[in-house]
Amino acid sequence: MSAYVSNGLSDGRPVHVSRVGRMHYVDDAAWNAEAYAVTGHPGIAWRVWGLETEPDEDTEWSGFENLTGNVVAVMVGDDRPHTFAPDELVPLEREAYCGGLRSGRVHA
Repeated sequence: MSAYVSNGLSDGRPVHVSRVGRMHYVDDAAWNAEAYAVTGHPGIAWRVWGLETEPDEDTEWSGFENLTGNVVAVMVGDDRPHTFAPDELVPLEREAYCGGLRSGRVHA
């Protein structure tokens, strides 16, 4: 699905908006760490998928979606998306967590 993101993120060009269930997001190169720790979720490593977007009442005909200000992330080893405020995420070094299937545990 292509859409325009109304805050100028796409520089006026269509960007690919990915969709998982009811959650929409766009890639953002600024979130380039392999994994992140999230405040309030100790011991879990998270991968950022992108910036959350949401359609509005005009999206069907305009093609525009709006950024919510949140980041879409999944636990390492899982595929269920969650949203977080950007200031809740802290980059992790690769050695700081186990990236195995269904693991995603941060080393103490």
